[in-house]
Amino acid sequence: MMLLYYFNQLSFKVKYQYTKEFGRLIAYRDEEKQKVNLYYVGQFFVEVWYDPESNLLTDIKSFKNPDLLSPYLGDINISSVFVN
Repeated sequence: MMLLYYFNQLSFKVKYQYTKEFGRLIAYRDEEKQKVNLYYVGQFFVEVWYDPESNLLTDIKSFKNPDLLSPYLGDINISSVFVN
């Protein structure tokens, strides 16, 4: 399992590939003109930001701080985090 520090050292493309392969999608939201998918990746969370107008990924943000989950609290489903 990768640590957050090492994940942050990866290139944008590898971060996305790692997130898609090892992450569990637990929530999503709309933020202005972008869509944000929230993944749980073992010991931390990853947000993948997507611009549907340009059809491009625009950002990948990773964090451990649970305070940053507040935009998802109304819709978050963490049941998949506890499935082995």
